[in-house]
Amino acid sequence: SAGPHRMAVCYWGMTRSTALVYESHLAHVHGVLRAARIDFRVFLHTWSTTAPQRVWGSTVTAPVNLTEHALLQPDVWARDEQEKFLATIRWDDYHYKLPPHGVEWDAPLVRNFLCALESQRRVLALVERYQAYAKEHFTHVVFLRPDVRILSDLPVAILPRRGDFVIADTDHFSGLNDRFALLNYADAASYARRILELPSYRWHCGGFSSEGYVSAIALKHGLTPVPRHFSFEIVRPPGGA
Repeated sequence: SAGPHRMAVCYWGMTRSTALVYESHLAHVHGVLRAARIDFRVFLHTWSTTAPQRVWGSTVTAPVNLTEHALLQPDVWARDEQEKFLATIRWDDYHYKLPPHGVEWDAPLVRNFLCALESQRRVLALVERYQAYAKEHFTHVVFLRPDVRILSDLPVAILPRRGDFVIADTDHFSGLNDRFALLNYADAASYARRILELPSYRWHCGGFSSEGYVSAIALKHGLTPVPRHFSFEIVRPPGGA
């Protein structure tokens, strides 16, 4: 029988290359949770877009695959129009017109970052609605990208207490790894709704990076990062230009 823990497995962002990597998720996440007798449900939020997808410096010509999300076997999922969300953004809140030596991310990177953060906010909203409807209580939440190949087992031997959050032990760059997080459910909103605090952060703290912002949010909300070995690699979709 299932133990006292119940996990919401949350996928966010573009599915892109899910067809190439989903088996690693079924083995190293879903399978690991089953083996540990941790009950779980899978939630997924993704975007549709008519614009060319930009992945860092390159443009991806492959169209968005509208069915591959199903390979991750979500219990609850949603797809929204990215352009509709971006039309609601007050761009000046995030991207400043700076003097020549000001430091600011390129506009396409800021745009991608906002879409990523909003997708995390929306996938947690799916969890909250499901929890209210199904009367199921989750103890923990894991946030994962659907376009990564997972190379090691999800670290579930010690699940985080309130105030701790598990992150990967690599790729922190200028802050903390923002591509994966495992949290106590009580702390999930502080992490997943951080888009709401970004305009204030940008105003008070200057330019941002995704990893630096996770670091700032952790500090603000009293979250202690717990690095654990969890290895994965982003797989670029076919058709990159």
